[in-house]
Amino acid sequence: MSNFKKLFFYKGRIGRRSFWLYYLLPVMALSAAVYSLPERYTIAGWIPLIGFALLFWLATAGVTKRLQDRGRHGWLQAIFIVPAVALYILAAFYSGQIWLMAAALVTALIGFWILAETCFIPGSLGLNRFGDDPISYAKVADTAPPEIDAEPASVVNSEPEKIKTREMPDPQPSTNKQISSAVLEGWLNGEAQEHLPIVEPTDEKPRPEAMPEPAPMPTPEPEPALAQKIAPPQPKKRVELDDQKSIYETERFLEDLRERATTDPAHTLYLAESAEAGNSWSKLEIAATWLSDAACSPENTDLAMIYLRDLADAQESFLGAETEAAYFLGEIYRIGMRFTRPNEDLSAKYYVRAASLGHVGAQRSLARQIASALDHEDNQAKSFNLIQPIIVNALKDRESATALLHLIEFDWSLTYLASMPNILKSLVDQGNGIAAKYLGRMALDDDNLDMALRVLTRADELDHYIIDKIIAVIKGGRGQDSTLNALVDLLQTHADQGNAYAQHQIAFAYNQGIGRPQDVVLAYMYINLACAQIHGRERNELVGLRDDLKDLLSTEEISAAHKMIREQFGN
Repeated sequence: MSNFKKLFFYKGRIGRRSFWLYYLLPVMALSAAVYSLPERYTIAGWIPLIGFALLFWLATAGVTKRLQDRGRHGWLQAIFIVPAVALYILAAFYSGQIWLMAAALVTALIGFWILAETCFIPGSLGLNRFGDDPISYAKVADTAPPEIDAEPASVVNSEPEKIKTREMPDPQPSTNKQISSAVLEGWLNGEAQEHLPIVEPTDEKPRPEAMPEPAPMPTPEPEPALAQKIAPPQPKKRVELDDQKSIYETERFLEDLRERATTDPAHTLYLAESAEAGNSWSKLEIAATWLSDAACSPENTDLAMIYLRDLADAQESFLGAETEAAYFLGEIYRIGMRFTRPNEDLSAKYYVRAASLGHVGAQRSLARQIASALDHEDNQAKSFNLIQPIIVNALKDRESATALLHLIEFDWSLTYLASMPNILKSLVDQGNGIAAKYLGRMALDDDNLDMALRVLTRADELDHYIIDKIIAVIKGGRGQDSTLNALVDLLQTHADQGNAYAQHQIAFAYNQGIGRPQDVVLAYMYINLACAQIHGRERNELVGLRDDLKDLLSTEEISAAHKMIREQFGN
């Protein structure tokens, strides 16, 4: 989906910079352009009307996402828009009235408040109910100035083998991950960090001296390249951003630990004794208590890690202490904390374990890491290291297969990997119903209806996207009659199995006579079943449809529909 289309979406969060660049300034400029359009180009006023409608849509979408970034509902802007529109209309009839001016003043104050919320006040830190923090998970190219993102220009060294240099100590490379772990460990242990300057080549530094050779002397051009090899320039601001992000992620994870930890000394003593006796939940809680304490001793930290590994490697239990333990280990080995160093292999192992057991946080975090790595060319190797073991083991063990399918649910772009269709086909051959759902969806997207029908018959369930796609295919008549009728039969099967959305759509099919004989009684029966399983605003819409169908039926037909429900579904 293009970024332009996303501008008109009301879902998600954006930061102040994106709001100014992509919403506020463009809306102001385009509004001025539409307003100043010569009358002969307005097509009887239609062009300004359509233009202002689109700009209103764009503006409300931007304000909604900014309010959601602040942790507020987007509909709060209505407390300004509705009074403003009403005052604009009333001003034509009651101009100059005191009460009208007072109402205008109150509306203006509300407008100033919304302006401050959207344009000047930063968003809430970290994940909120509307999504991830757009600042923390923004692309590096969006958060650093161009000069920071730019890679140092490569210098071609024509004959490097002819240059001999004096022996110089080889500086140890300092990767971002090592810097992050060192900063985090010192920060969490209360140690003052020494900021070491990053070595950069300058004119004052001694250059490597070329040794005399009988061959022609080398040209001076390779010297900067050689100096650059010895001390490559490193962008300081990028390192600072990585450190800030690592500290933020550690803080967020500490909040997860504190939710499971206790601050009661008596309860801490009980948990320690109970964990030593082998209680799983006590192991989890005492480990969280120790690890969330900055003053935790190395002995307790090691014991906490032992408890978490014991839980994470244990068999699946009913309430799932091992699920949370695996997630904790995945996070600890990813960011590195206390006396534990980062370890990508162990982090991936426990993330896969937690994701396969259904931990939503692990699924979201792992999918986000893969997507973030795929977005940056310099992180392609990291993305490969994360996803490749899961793909390789997906056909060997159930845990990796389950984790992979959960990741696809969070990030559909993983299905674009070249190896994914074959993996899904193999999982379908093994009887995996979730893989059948995803492979069937891919076939529907490719308009391969025969393949989609064949695969979806093995799916455990059909989601909204697949059902909507099937309905669109049936309405458009895109396929042979036998295939379209078989797709309706597929919807009927899932409706009879209790799929509420399938019941809704099969009711529509019976009501309109699409793929089924037109039968208002059966339509009423299925829409009634769907109403019983759906809640909230969507249920209110279904209730309206049910009542409309009910008005078309006689008392005897309604009784017959209820009787069929009791006989077939036992409700």
